[in-house]
Amino acid sequence: MNDEHRRRRIEIIIEAPLLEKVITEVQACGAKGYTVLRGHAGKGEKGSWQLGQISPAQHMMIVIIIADADITDRILSRLAEDLALYSGVVSVSDVQVMRPQRF
Repeated sequence: MNDEHRRRRIEIIIEAPLLEKVITEVQACGAKGYTVLRGHAGKGEKGSWQLGQISPAQHMMIVIIIADADITDRILSRLAEDLALYSGVVSVSDVQVMRPQRF
């Protein structure tokens, strides 16, 4: 693959109440798509958790976005304040994709 196939992958692990806000901002920033997964268990700064042990408001959701660098920067900038207020993790990775026109 060549440089035209390079994109960034954003993974945002957040509490369920912030999910709709994240999706709205991702779409407003021009991302062509995203995937949402439910976290089943984990361990972090506040200890271990499992899906059946926490309230629905504490369920962790995983949002995955693949986009170009400009869209990635817009997403992170628009969400920075909200993400600082909630439990979760944000990571950004450089990736190569097939069919780059989809991203």
